[in-house]
Amino acid sequence: MSLACGIAGCSAGKSPGTGAEVRPPSGTAGSAPAAGGQGGGVVPPNGGSGSGLAVNPNDGMDAGSDAPIEAGVCDDLSIQTYEAVPTVMLVVDTSGSMFQPRDQLWDPLFKALTDPTSGVVAMLQSKVRFGFTSYTSPTDLAKCPVVIDTELKLNNFDTITAEYTKAGVSPDLNGNTPTGPAVAAVAKKLLEFKPEPPGPKFILLVTDGDPDTCTVANPNCGQDESIKAIQDAYAAGIGTFVIGIGDIVNKFDASMRTGPQHLQDIANAGAGLPVAPNTQNYTYSKCIADNGYTATYAASVAEGGAAPYYTVSTTNGAMAQTQIAAAIQASLAQARSCTFNMDAQVKGDASLGTLNFNGSKLPFGDANGWSLGTDLTSVTLGGTACDSWKKSGGKVDVVFPCKLVPVEHVDPPIPK
Repeated sequence: MSLACGIAGCSAGKSPGTGAEVRPPSGTAGSAPAAGGQGGGVVPPNGGSGSGLAVNPNDGMDAGSDAPIEAGVCDDLSIQTYEAVPTVMLVVDTSGSMFQPRDQLWDPLFKALTDPTSGVVAMLQSKVRFGFTSYTSPTDLAKCPVVIDTELKLNNFDTITAEYTKAGVSPDLNGNTPTGPAVAAVAKKLLEFKPEPPGPKFILLVTDGDPDTCTVANPNCGQDESIKAIQDAYAAGIGTFVIGIGDIVNKFDASMRTGPQHLQDIANAGAGLPVAPNTQNYTYSKCIADNGYTATYAASVAEGGAAPYYTVSTTNGAMAQTQIAAAIQASLAQARSCTFNMDAQVKGDASLGTLNFNGSKLPFGDANGWSLGTDLTSVTLGGTACDSWKKSGGKVDVVFPCKLVPVEHVDPPIPK
């Protein structure tokens, strides 16, 4: 039997009648990164709790029985489920400020992602299709943005580490932060990528500064363009998570939404939530086109969403690597898919089946229950069930009464 692994770990195939399980990674699931005090910490928005992701690099893959069902025997069939594998493009701000000081910004982020033992990419590369993109803009804005990226695939640690290393060898210390154009380029690549089997796609954006544009380098007033690019990506099925490090964590400019306010805005855009409008002063900034805003906004600041985002103060470089890694893991926990592939194709009325999540039966066809995929070989958790799975993981049992719902065994495709 083919075995698929997702961000939550691997699950083994089982003989019919033994139940189905999706195992979260070892460790305590759903715990938020601790809020840091002076010297830096991982801080969820508005004091809320973020989703934690415990990582165990030693999670192994084992295979269960492939024995066929004996002719004439018709027991209720317990179906094996496999979490869909997500694709995540790591998008790293490579502006000059990321290297000033280097040991507090670029280096701890690099190590948090690429350390061969404790780095997030090394530990999750068998469960997430990772890619890497660095972005900046040169003094010659006609060449903006400068985007360097890798392919997207499983077990991509070596390639990502090599390209990431190159990006930090001779950085342009005068480079700026064209987040909007860079996100648009990344989204295009993600849309063109066709993984097998399919899975959810995300951008994980790490930046230390407010965005500018490829036409206006100063002031940093590219907020509208960035929000528009992220909203467009979301509309195309690509979510965005954001982590702020360094100066952006504490920056505040009363004339426009900057710093943590902007991080909240792009987090909302990346989650499909309402985005708070910018200030009246910003309306007259150099970055607003003659025909006005391009992104979509709520009617008032109070109506803006509260999607999770994370900030890490890097004034203590020694602590920053651990805290950045925790923020990345918390962000990636949201990338969990609520769709599970099955080792069977349902031929009959799926509503006669039973799906238990963490021991509780979920209603079929309900917004907070479960549904059968159009491919007839997957099930999806909805609403609060999906939220709970993303936060804490758990156990998914799918059973179909074989006398009423014919089910055909299939081998799920191996993720590539």
